[in-house]
Amino acid sequence: TLICACEWNKQTFADIAAATVIPYSIEFEDSYDVEYYNKLNNIVGNKFTFCSVFQWGDRKGIENMLLSFFLEFYDNPNVYLILKTYVNKAMTSSDEMSYFKQQIHEIKSKILHNGKHIEPQCKIIILNDILSKKQVNSIYKAADVYYSCSKGEGFGLPIAEAINYKLPVVAPSIGGHLDFVDAN
Repeated sequence: TLICACEWNKQTFADIAAATVIPYSIEFEDSYDVEYYNKLNNIVGNKFTFCSVFQWGDRKGIENMLLSFFLEFYDNPNVYLILKTYVNKAMTSSDEMSYFKQQIHEIKSKILHNGKHIEPQCKIIILNDILSKKQVNSIYKAADVYYSCSKGEGFGLPIAEAINYKLPVVAPSIGGHLDFVDAN
């Protein structure tokens, strides 16, 4: 018998083995790092801010996430996206921040408006430091919406954490997070 954290995993493995769902149990810590929150708040101010927490990789749908963000808010300098991310060291031999910038540059180069290349005015903040749980909570507190374009989450811990912070969540209609989110 296979033990799964959600119905989506159970259905995914149904043809391979019998599966049982044992709901993932997490304890939320509501406290946040005031100093880190103030640092983020000084950057985003009262601007509308999305956030996402993930390991950089194709399965997370990063290209779709950034393309949709840039296309929707290309002319709005008052919209931010905070990305708390890191890359698997096997994916790149360059420094992480250089890798992220290069990947974002490639995605931006695909954006055309009326046949001409445009430089989106919306802003991205990349956080790739190792953060404490309270610092990650500061990201949720500083944001207005949690945003994910993942191609499949076995559970979706950052989504659950964002919900704990009462953030609206924009996420795909498939994945383990459907066990604990309102589909509307």
